Amino acid sequence: MKTAEEIRAVGKELKEGLLLRSSPIAIKVLHSRDEIPESCVCPSQAGEKIPAFCQTYSLVRRHKRHMAIFREDHWCVWPIVSLRLGEIDEAMENELGTKFFIRDADTCMRHWRDIFPRINPDLGLEGLALAPMESADFVPDCVVIYADQAQSRQLMMGAQFVTGEPVTASFDVVGSCMQAIVPVLNGEKDYNFTVPDDGEFERALTLDDEFYFTVSLRKLDEMMEGIRWFKKIGFGHGSLAMHMELEYPRPQFYDDAMKAWGLKQGELWKMGGRS
Repeated sequence: MKTAEEIRAVGKELKEGLLLRSSPIAIKVLHSRDEIPESCVCPSQAGEKIPAFCQTYSLVRRHKRHMAIFREDHWCVWPIVSLRLGEIDEAMENELGTKFFIRDADTCMRHWRDIFPRINPDLGLEGLALAPMESADFVPDCVVIYADQAQSRQLMMGAQFVTGEPVTASFDVVGSCMQAIVPVLNGEKDYNFTVPDDGEFERALTLDDEFYFTVSLRKLDEMMEGIRWFKKIGFGHGSLAMHMELEYPRPQFYDDAMKAWGLKQGELWKMGGRS
């Protein structure tokens, strides 16, 4: 997937196929201000109030803003730390390193030094461009999707269909906006699942049932292959309906296993049998 036009088409497919409340977010690393996509606006340059990064996510996915975010476009300290956009002296480290809601001070400092995500300096990141995926005029490095439990399950199924590997998570009670993307931008993970933190709930109006699902550009086609396959066989989002039937129809391989174990067999489920 190499063109912005292809990215927009997949963004529309994801939003409509998964019945997302808001747009998937296309995110691109900017190495200089000369790389700002034509559609993107920097809040500081436009004379706007400066958002926290979680609020930037909200403005993009809900209000369809196209934004470029540099050092001066952050109202929250954690993205500046995580993206290495500000120098950290010893006094600041001693202050920030105690702010992770961890009782023991030494444990808290270890979290700060060893666990809190930081961008790989070799990426040469100076800023980020963000846009709704279905209207982006650039090819992103990763995509962030705010999804509920059922939508997240579908995304994970699509990812695991090709890789055979379960999607892993990056959790933290501070800086979830960075936990969602830094491991993917660093190339440490291709897929990531994250729970929004309390600050995002309060400041960016993120709903109680929303999670982050992040996918790298190089795995987007792979994930979509899985999502489309599950839709084809009747396991797509919206195909499953709550119906608690005992002794429900099962796939042939279930029945074969039950027979081998000497257990009860039943009606067989047919591929594509769900409406």
